[in-house]
Amino acid sequence: MKKIFKKLLIAAVGAICLSMTGCNNATVDDEPDYYDPEHRPFGKYDEPVRVRGVMEYLAHNDSRVPSNITPQTNTYIKKIKEEMNIEWEYLWQVPSTQYEQKLTAQMLSKNYPDIVKLNATQYEQFLKKGLLKDLTETYKYASPKTKEFLSRNEAVIESLKTEDGKIYAIPQYDDINREVPVMYYRRDWLRDLKLEVPTTPEELKNVLAAFRSQKGATSGLGLTKSIVGSYFSLDRYFQTFGANPFSWIEKDGKLVASETTDATKEALRFFADLYSNQLISTDFAATDASMAEIAVKTSKTGILFGPWWQFEYPLADLLPTQDWACAPIPLADAASVIIPRQQISYYYVCTKGFKHPEILMKMINAYVEWDGKPGCTPEEGYVWSWVPTQFYDPNEVDTQYHLFQEQIKIDPTASQPAPKEWTNHLKNLWSVYPQYLEWKDDHGATKFQANWFANIYGRLTDEGAWKAILDTRETGRTVYDEFYDVPTESQKKFGGQIATHVSEYFVKVIMGQLDVDASWNSYVNEWGTLGGTKCANEVNEWFNAHK
Repeated sequence: MKKIFKKLLIAAVGAICLSMTGCNNATVDDEPDYYDPEHRPFGKYDEPVRVRGVMEYLAHNDSRVPSNITPQTNTYIKKIKEEMNIEWEYLWQVPSTQYEQKLTAQMLSKNYPDIVKLNATQYEQFLKKGLLKDLTETYKYASPKTKEFLSRNEAVIESLKTEDGKIYAIPQYDDINREVPVMYYRRDWLRDLKLEVPTTPEELKNVLAAFRSQKGATSGLGLTKSIVGSYFSLDRYFQTFGANPFSWIEKDGKLVASETTDATKEALRFFADLYSNQLISTDFAATDASMAEIAVKTSKTGILFGPWWQFEYPLADLLPTQDWACAPIPLADAASVIIPRQQISYYYVCTKGFKHPEILMKMINAYVEWDGKPGCTPEEGYVWSWVPTQFYDPNEVDTQYHLFQEQIKIDPTASQPAPKEWTNHLKNLWSVYPQYLEWKDDHGATKFQANWFANIYGRLTDEGAWKAILDTRETGRTVYDEFYDVPTESQKKFGGQIATHVSEYFVKVIMGQLDVDASWNSYVNEWGTLGGTKCANEVNEWFNAHK
């Protein structure tokens, strides 16, 4: 199998270990699949076709959606029945924290969903077990717009082909710029204290000290003990020093694990100093994402590092009363932000035995075509986050930003209609931009529209998060996480215990229970003994084969 583009997060490689063998009703595949010689992207079936799926459930926060709407009664589910005669049934819906465990139990019971979303480790396991449907023919059902999105980086699709040329997944891959962290800060506090936006670690420390002493920010930075996987996780903060735990960076022609580098040691020393000076929460060891979020909402946090979408959540509802702005993260001398060279977020697949694999592509087409358009608005019971086959343009945010910036040069107040070729979502943002300008000029002049204004603020303006990301990239201070294959055998075997070791060590150092200089060599040696050395050898074997 050719290699799959995917950033590895070692903390997650414990994943699922499926012992699925033999034949069952889901893997019997002797009857012919449905075939439409015209490969119609939205073709309607003569008879209803029942499709079973599962869902990572996240409650939406859109007040425009009627209160009686559920994932099963979502307008999208109704429309695929009305327009294509597809009857979607959820086998179960669970929070994302339970999804992996629930999916494992489901698959072990051999009661397989027809369509399912998998991470890289799961995808590799399902493929090796022979549980996946060949989707090569399914790609012919892609609508023109879906084809455009899939072809943003043709090498990604090419990488999915097996040795016999078949494709078993439809990947959602990303613009790697999405992984550049952004610093969000209380601009009203900086203004009150006559402070500048911090651009170095020392300046950051000084600002946090002022926020604590003069603004009562007892959890100055919005971070948790989690190393990865949260919008308050430590990995983004460590980027200040050019460290990104569980990434593999090139040094002297070899790949080394970032969590074992001097940059990580420097980051630990810095955050231990912040903790000792009470510039991060004294409950750091117990702080999870929900606690960090509460600290932000209650004005106990004045700075946080996060992804490009944090104006949309959790800051959107705070903007009327808290003046948050953003900038590139502070960087130590010679530090560079580490970003993935290639990244697939997840894989849509069909399980073997499902006779309508083309439905997966049709449902993706429907989401791409309908999302946000008349008939599929929140007021009409459409919840985009509950669509089981969400699919977006990998370059969506960057495209939106540049289109918007070009248009406001022509029409600074959005007094004219948006260009016809724009997506419906971007047209909607353009239509409310005049109200956004009113709100920016005077918060009392118009009602704050969290869903729209936060989108505009984060994605489209020159003071937004996406612009901060582009500014970071333009400095040239980025390097790549060079390992983008599925986990190696040693990573799958030892990844969990390595992640535990790293996490426990980081917490102890930051809280002052261990001195980083005195304990560092022992930490790195144990990392190697626990399987890190074997992981490094396999990663470098892959790297040498792909230079």
